[in-house]
Amino acid sequence: MISVMACALLLPVIRREVIRRFRQESLPMWDILLLVLYFVIVDTIEHHLLFTFLFVYDTARTDLLEELFELPFMFSLLAIAFLLQRNEKQTGTKTVSISHSALHDIRNYIIMMNNLISVNEKSP
Repeated sequence: MISVMACALLLPVIRREVIRRFRQESLPMWDILLLVLYFVIVDTIEHHLLFTFLFVYDTARTDLLEELFELPFMFSLLAIAFLLQRNEKQTGTKTVSISHSALHDIRNYIIMMNNLISVNEKSP
């Protein structure tokens, strides 16, 4: 799933929209900082890194703690998306229009990536 989203940045239409948003819109920096902090905490718990002892007191419940620490991460993602959409509505900016041929290319690209993912999941 992550590779599909990362590879979508290779499409020029999406890349232009991302660049436009970075240049023209203000980013909620505190929310992004919290998002990075939550990600570091979840990643530390999941991969048993150096600072795991700060967050995990009972190793039998590591999976539960990982899932519980993912909640603030997801809420932070939601808050950032909400703030960016609200800013877009207030400024009245429009997103880049996409032609039918570009939509067809995007659809084919997504189908190709899903096929690659399903092939990789089936192989041992």
